[in-house]
Amino acid sequence: MTHRIGIVGHRDFIDGMMWAVHEQPSVQGVPIAYDSPAELDDLLQEHGRRLDGVLTADRRVRRRVEELLPGMPTGHVEHASAALVQMMFRLTLAGVDIARASIDALDAGEVADLYAELDIPTTDVTAPERRDALSEAETVELHREHARRTRGAVAITADPRVRTQLGDAGHEVRLVYPHATSVQVALRQLLVGMSTVMASDARVVVGLVEGAETGALEEEVTTLGGTLLPGSGEVHTVLLTYGPLLAATSRFTTLPMLGRLADLSAQVHVGLGVAPTADQGLREAATALAGARELGPVGAVISGTGGAPVVLAMPLTEDTIESIPPRVLAQRAGLSVTTLASLHEALKTHGDEPLTSLEIGQMLDLRPREARRVIERLELVGMAEREGTDRSDRAGRPRIRYRLHL
Repeated sequence: MTHRIGIVGHRDFIDGMMWAVHEQPSVQGVPIAYDSPAELDDLLQEHGRRLDGVLTADRRVRRRVEELLPGMPTGHVEHASAALVQMMFRLTLAGVDIARASIDALDAGEVADLYAELDIPTTDVTAPERRDALSEAETVELHREHARRTRGAVAITADPRVRTQLGDAGHEVRLVYPHATSVQVALRQLLVGMSTVMASDARVVVGLVEGAETGALEEEVTTLGGTLLPGSGEVHTVLLTYGPLLAATSRFTTLPMLGRLADLSAQVHVGLGVAPTADQGLREAATALAGARELGPVGAVISGTGGAPVVLAMPLTEDTIESIPPRVLAQRAGLSVTTLASLHEALKTHGDEPLTSLEIGQMLDLRPREARRVIERLELVGMAEREGTDRSDRAGRPRIRYRLHL
């Protein structure tokens, strides 16, 4: 089994990280390089659904990944002392006094231990107590303050943007790159964590499917690696495993097979139950099936995932959208009826032109991150589709335009 791991890092780091990842068997590294953290949201939105895990070179970036891709296994490359030792050796050969350095690649305690091992005094060395607690601006100021009070100071940073700011201001600065061994260690830890999650997620999924054509249902279940137990009436029982279902439903947001089954039958209802045992799963599935029936002629619900039952939507078309009540559309998209109604009303005055997430956010008075989440939910259920990019002259990455079907 090959794992697709997103390698997220500044453009200066990405080649070295990818080289280290290529050494690991059964891993396909997907480079996700950025120049500015502002580009991250669109990049993660573009690649996120096709990844099994993410490896980052910056803790702040890791936190952003965890916000945008909840549930995604995520690892972080620690800047090991080995990388700093290599940098210090090169600086010493170049005649730079490393006893006058400011360092943000390690915590103060780690720097003190390293310098003690090398028998180098730390009287004129500065490092943060906890490097993760500093913002980019605070990190820049740490180095600037050190330079103001230390003659011949050199800044050693693990942040390319900090390096750029200090260099532009005329400071002596060097960038520490992630060490190949650190990348490989972090990757192995990520893979072990993913295996642990997969083992803990070896739960039973029981499905109750009503109204579907038996042959078509059997094909769908076989594709998911499950088993179909045909019923004597309209309801069939399906046994699945958690992992394949999680992937097939885009983490419990959509159910493409529902649309394919509905093409062959006037009414199809699917109730899925997740539980440690088959008996419990069957009870959850019965609850979910009852909820699916309330959605109309076609509906799917999953129960037992740790919260309230979740409506699984089939990708919608312009024709089917018009026939579905607003309440059900909102449920399928995971949005409030008010948000959907406000967007529908705003589109009346805007016409049929595709929009960027920024424009949609302005229409709904949402922050950019909230607007992107609205778009992502609409896209998952077929109520939004990508249609080119905004090519107007502006700095940064072109914004994706979406055509909305409401």
